[in-house]
Amino acid sequence: MLEQLTSENYATRKLSGVNVISFNNDWCAQCYTQQPILEKAARNYHGANFYQVNADNNTDVIKQYDVYSAPSLVVEKDGAAVYAVAGFLDEEQLDNILKYYL
Repeated sequence: MLEQLTSENYATRKLSGVNVISFNNDWCAQCYTQQPILEKAARNYHGANFYQVNADNNTDVIKQYDVYSAPSLVVEKDGAAVYAVAGFLDEEQLDNILKYYL
C-alpha cells in the first residue's frame, strides 16, 4: 500500500531503510497508468516503505526533492535520496531499481 505523504506528515516519514516516493497528479494519464505498478511493488517488496505525493497539493514536499514533472520517483536510503527519475516506469524498470537498492 502507498502511504500518502503530505506537507503535514513529511517530517514523520520513516528515515531508516529504503523509501520509495512517487510524485503524481490527479490529472496525469501516465501517473494513472503508473499507480497499479507501484501498488504491486508495494505488495511485493516488504523491505521498503512506499509513499505517494500529490505534487499539486504538496509543493513543500516536491521542493525538498527538486521534482518538476509527474510522474517522478525518488528512492531514499536511510533518509538520503540515492536515486531519482522522471517519467513513467514499467514494471520491469521499477523492479530493477528496487532490487538494486534493497
